[in-house]
Amino acid sequence: MISIRDVSKSFDGGRSYAVANLSLEVAQGETLVLLGASGCGKTTTLKLINRLVPLTSGRVLVDDRDINQQGLLELRRSIGYVFQDIGLFPHMSVLDNAAIVPRLLGWDRAKRRERAEQLLQLVGLAPSEYASRRPRQLSGGQQQRVGIARALASDPKHLLMDEPFGALDAVTRDQLQGELIRIKQTLGKTIVFVTHDLFEAIRLGDRIAVMNEGRIEQVGAKDELLNHPATPFVEELFSHATRQAALLEPGARA
Repeated sequence: MISIRDVSKSFDGGRSYAVANLSLEVAQGETLVLLGASGCGKTTTLKLINRLVPLTSGRVLVDDRDINQQGLLELRRSIGYVFQDIGLFPHMSVLDNAAIVPRLLGWDRAKRRERAEQLLQLVGLAPSEYASRRPRQLSGGQQQRVGIARALASDPKHLLMDEPFGALDAVTRDQLQGELIRIKQTLGKTIVFVTHDLFEAIRLGDRIAVMNEGRIEQVGAKDELLNHPATPFVEELFSHATRQAALLEPGARA
């Protein structure tokens, strides 16, 4: 469904590369997590997929079509995007925020309202209670739910999620991770999810792509990465997580 082929991205004319010679395949209905520290190139990779930033070299295919041979509106209609900072319009109601993409696509008012209400229900915000509220009247977790509803509004085949839960407290983050798993099971979307949180990657990802300095260290299921790390970087990353998890076990001593 999404194919990244030998892609590189430089913002300074080739003196340095945010992403270098990167290749990935994301299967239909799969959740692929891009995992790495800040500055490793994972967000840039996400933005390359829907042409928020242009490629320096290489190719990206979505649904077997080169993204540079698709109209920008057509491409982005097939891809929902969820940001960490959400970006809701403060002067608009929750319902209108959720319906903004169908509005831009020219849907009539009744159809927009019906779709937005369906999606608010899907993300756990009862329209009867939340539709008329403004974003300032919502918690951070509730605002992020609206952001997810907005990204799903045009029924895109794919969903790009850039650290959407990173700014939330641990309890809210755990709840929204569970909601995302439920939504994925309900809708079967293809998801590329960016995070720096290893435990979040393990919980959400069908596969995990570990990134470091603009390159892929290893791609695989969590068991493969835990038990058969391909590089010292991956080995250290997952062994550190294993040590952390062990400290959380009942009776464990620091």
